[in-house]
Amino acid sequence: MLIGSVLMQPAIAFFSAVDQAIVLAVLPSRDEAGRYIAVVQFAHKLPSAIAPLIAPFIIAIGATDGEKNYTLLYLTGAGLALIGGLVVLPASSRCAERWAKGVDPQRAGSSMKAPHQRRPRRSKRRRIHRMGAGYRRGRLHHHP
Repeated sequence: MLIGSVLMQPAIAFFSAVDQAIVLAVLPSRDEAGRYIAVVQFAHKLPSAIAPLIAPFIIAIGATDGEKNYTLLYLTGAGLALIGGLVVLPASSRCAERWAKGVDPQRAGSSMKAPHQRRPRRSKRRRIHRMGAGYRRGRLHHHP
């Protein structure tokens, strides 16, 4: 049990990080990101609420002489995990394709380059300096 716990914790951490990255990469709109992330969090919590209600019925299928059918429970969980992975696969491959083309997956529908392909932005102070003293004082002056 201790070995299983030691193996599961890093696996859960890696899964959670990749899952969150995929979710953020395929958001349809950055303006409504909170709404979509709330839906994803609800989708994460739903199985945790439903599984304890369904598990006793799955364990009871094919049970003999007081022996519970945990094998069927684990096979059902593995099957559902496989189905979930297959459902997410198109989204992750779409994200990878966009990244390979140089499109930032964090900006849905944008043609902006990926972070490693962008030039660093100039500081705000430098941009204001280039605009001229009139801009800094709150007036826009066009010098002839």
